[in-house]
Amino acid sequence: MESGMDVFLLSCAIQDYAWGKLGSSSEVARLWASGDPKRQIEPTKPYAELWMGTHPKGDAVIQHSGVAHKSLGQWIAAHPDCLGTKVREAFNNQLPFLFKVLSVRLALSVQAHPDKFRALIGQDAAEQLEASAADLSKDVEALKRCFTCMMQRSKEEYAEQLKLLVQRKN
Repeated sequence: MESGMDVFLLSCAIQDYAWGKLGSSSEVARLWASGDPKRQIEPTKPYAELWMGTHPKGDAVIQHSGVAHKSLGQWIAAHPDCLGTKVREAFNNQLPFLFKVLSVRLALSVQAHPDKFRALIGQDAAEQLEASAADLSKDVEALKRCFTCMMQRSKEEYAEQLKLLVQRKN
């Protein structure tokens, strides 16, 4: 069954950050529970993120009795060809992303690496965004400016920032 080209049902990790939707109103909770009939959704618990990947704090578990390596990370380590040559070489035989499903009840902050973000949007736009944090009416304009600046960057600038991020992770 472990040919390297199989598809497996995964039991994914959930994150219960305070900003997540509560109980069964959360799509994350419903997806999580759908994979195992024994799982019970707690009505007052926040279900914020469902993680599909090999993150050390939430490596997905393969739900198949014929699979020797139970976690997705272990399975990929035993079958690195499943990633393809370019991904294996570029990311050192590691899955290069963590797919997340979010279920948001409360507003979230923008998550970015500050130095990398500043490099892409410029100092002025970054300062405008920081200054707008306390005023929601200014937030929209600041975000528009940031995204406009990002869209005006070259493919090469994005590639360079991505390369630096990959080097930092290795």
